[in-house]
Amino acid sequence: MRTSAGDRWTLPKGGCERGETPPEAAAREAMEEAGVAGSIGAEPLAEYHYGGDVVTAFLLVAEYLIAPQEPARDPTWCGLEAARAKLAEGRPEGFGAQMERVLREAERAVTGR
Repeated sequence: MRTSAGDRWTLPKGGCERGETPPEAAAREAMEEAGVAGSIGAEPLAEYHYGGDVVTAFLLVAEYLIAPQEPARDPTWCGLEAARAKLAEGRPEGFGAQMERVLREAERAVTGR
């Protein structure tokens, strides 16, 4: 999906609301920003830096899609190679490497390799 400014690609993310666990917050953000819901892992997948913050990534196995609350984000499904390219586009080299690591961890969690 695109950032709120619409100029780059990103993963859903955001902070915890009162009483939410980090996995619950990740699931809510995926629903709000990308319109995707499913089973979310209880353990963090990876961490990365974004705009001065440390973001904890969780694996969400998509079970269904709805219209996102933020449709301007243009959520898009693509394969791993396309995701790697989109997430690195227009970003500093270090950010692309972080996204590569998150995607590798997701692939490993899903495939067991």
